[in-house]
Amino acid sequence: MNFLQHLSLPEGYETQKYCQRVEDLPMIRYETDGYIIHNTTTDKIVKVKHTHSLDVVYMDGFFWLPGKEKPGLYRRFKALEKGLQNGHVYEVSVKNGNVLRERKDRFIGNTWKQIENILEKQSWQGPTIHEVVKVIKTTKRKCKSKAT
Repeated sequence: MNFLQHLSLPEGYETQKYCQRVEDLPMIRYETDGYIIHNTTTDKIVKVKHTHSLDVVYMDGFFWLPGKEKPGLYRRFKALEKGLQNGHVYEVSVKNGNVLRERKDRFIGNTWKQIENILEKQSWQGPTIHEVVKVIKTTKRKCKSKAT
């Protein structure tokens, strides 16, 4: 890997070492909304955002996501906020389910046809919404400590 230091790169590019964790990645001086990571084991390139979120369609009190299990049946989860507009696309936090912003660049209508158009694309390939949006329990549990 020492040969990387001797490459003549275009202006604005620099070589960085591979890291095992996102926290080990160095900060860059250019504006970005996240990191690009190359997994050398699987040879996949992924983008890790600072704010983990989903783009979902709001309709009648629910946010909708496409599902691949059965055609015509789609995943949904209840919206926590009031006053949202049917058929609009919102960016929702995966940590608490709150709306981060409205995605005006992704608005194409205000009817169920928009949801059908988006869900037909089957673009959602991540974990199920129940794995992503965690429900925070307010009751305290006793922690059992293990003696090792």
